[in-house]
Amino acid sequence: MAQDPKPSHSTLYNALFVPGLILGGLILIALVVLAFGDKLADNGGGSADGERRVSEQLMARFESEYDAKGMAVGEADAPVVMREFADYQCPACGAFADTAKRIREEYVADGRVRFVFFDFPLPMHQHAHEAAQAARCAARADRFWPYHDRLFETQREWARESDATGFFYDLAVQTEVPLEPFKRCLSQDATSAVVDENAQIARDVGAVATPTILIGDRVFSGATGYDTLKREIENRLAAATAGQDAAQ
Repeated sequence: MAQDPKPSHSTLYNALFVPGLILGGLILIALVVLAFGDKLADNGGGSADGERRVSEQLMARFESEYDAKGMAVGEADAPVVMREFADYQCPACGAFADTAKRIREEYVADGRVRFVFFDFPLPMHQHAHEAAQAARCAARADRFWPYHDRLFETQREWARESDATGFFYDLAVQTEVPLEPFKRCLSQDATSAVVDENAQIARDVGAVATPTILIGDRVFSGATGYDTLKREIENRLAAATAGQDAAQ
């Protein structure tokens, strides 16, 4: 006796499942892009050529409020301000650290650029928040920048530790931070609040990647190359000089 053919709904299901899954993924990606796009648009939007800028209102808040919460080096009246939002455990931030240091060395010392670093520890990085707290504890001994640099230089080592606190103590010794006050600062979460405030500033700006760089009001996402940042700085320095000449 001939058997009845198997129901065709299984074949139809298999035929539709993969395309449906792909379509659903594309819709999800589109929703994420739209969500972040709206966030960036609210904070200054972008131009037709893909440049993104923060609003005048946010720039005013940097000058009146936000910059005081970051770690700054350079003249307060420097014609150009570069701001970095970074996560000490982020590999891209580690890769960018040499570029940031080079810019500080070449443009900050002579008063042309003021550099402000903001903490933006990401939730997926186990030790990022504690690392940011540790750097802020070092700042209390006026050793922020040496400690900051060592965190990035040794990132691969402490990032794989199950508990990185001891490593952070060792970095304090290496960078000539008095150890006992540093330990108290870190164990008491004395700098946790300012790290959280920095992260909120990053969200206010609409940062969705680390590092995020601001030169003036222009936003650069990811480990942007030295030449690109230098070109933007030089253009702004030239514009500032032209403005001064016109005012005379």
